[in-house]
Amino acid sequence: MENKAPLKFSALALAILGLSLLQWLWDGKVADYTHPQLIFLLFPVGLICIILAQVLLSAAGKDRKTSSPPLTDAGEDLDRASGKTDLGLLWLALPLVIGFLFP
Repeated sequence: MENKAPLKFSALALAILGLSLLQWLWDGKVADYTHPQLIFLLFPVGLICIILAQVLLSAAGKDRKTSSPPLTDAGEDLDRASGKTDLGLLWLALPLVIGFLFP
């Protein structure tokens, strides 16, 4: 069984980030740090951070019981692993793209 601690720490960091953003909105402190035209974007960002934290926690809690049997062709396995990595990089790059589109 692999170590799930990095996923749990990432989920904790995302949850803290999302909750702090939502707290800034609730208290009104966000006006001190952010341009007024961008304040409406912080609410969805806070919710997305909390949702991603929940997804990471659920992924860390899954058992390996539903894993498929190992493949005989190692090259085919490498192609599938790189496809999963590319999708993960897309989710990481999406906030950066949105940040550049809405300066």
